[in-house]
Amino acid sequence: MTDEADDITRLVSERVAAVCFEIPSRENFEKWRADTQRAYALRSKLVHGSLSPNSPEIMNQLGMVSSVSRMGVQGGLALIGEAGLRAEKVGTRKLADFYNRTVAHCRSMLG
Repeated sequence: MTDEADDITRLVSERVAAVCFEIPSRENFEKWRADTQRAYALRSKLVHGSLSPNSPEIMNQLGMVSSVSRMGVQGGLALIGEAGLRAEKVGTRKLADFYNRTVAHCRSMLG
C-alpha cells in the first residue's frame, strides 16, 4: 500500500488485478479483482479477529489466496523489473502513480 486511506479494498484489488493481468480480457481482470477482494476480506477478518485461524473458511479459500499471492508477486516483479528492484529509494507517491498508471493501462486495454 501507499499513503491512500480511502477505499483501500478497491485500491488493493485493482492494483493486484493489474499486476496479475496476463490475457487482455475484461473477464480475466475482473476475476483477479474479485479474487483479490475476497482474499483481502479474508485477511481483514483474520487480522481483526472476526475469523478464527482454525475456521474451515481458511482452508476453503486457500487455493484462491495462494493463486492471488503467487501471481501478485510474479506480476509485480515482472512489472517493476530489475531497475525497479535495484532502485535505492522510491517514494510512496511515485509508487502510487506507477500502480495507478498500471491499472489505467489495463482498463484502457479492456475498452
